[in-house]
Amino acid sequence: PLMAHIDEPPPGRSEVLPRLRRGDILTHCFRPFPNAPVFASGMVRPDMRLARERGVIFDLGHGMGSFDFDVARAMLAEGLAPDVISSDVHLYCVDGPAFDILVCMSKLM
Repeated sequence: PLMAHIDEPPPGRSEVLPRLRRGDILTHCFRPFPNAPVFASGMVRPDMRLARERGVIFDLGHGMGSFDFDVARAMLAEGLAPDVISSDVHLYCVDGPAFDILVCMSKLM
């Protein structure tokens, strides 16, 4: 399996996502723009649905700036919950906003 960390383009989500196969992992699945899984209107992008249908695993991967409540609400409303909840806590975000795995989990409650 491959884990894709899509951040600032290039490459963009639309270039990477179609290449992921069953069992590959997309981390930062609730990230804000750029490369957000939803349009500015809040509608889920079709490539995200296709990825889920192909069996791509969605990982929260909160980190420092890779989680957005509006994106999370839109994705969850469409039944696209993360398969994996990870904190992605690293040197630059030990003091928040992810803090630890329990904080990350609580944001989905």
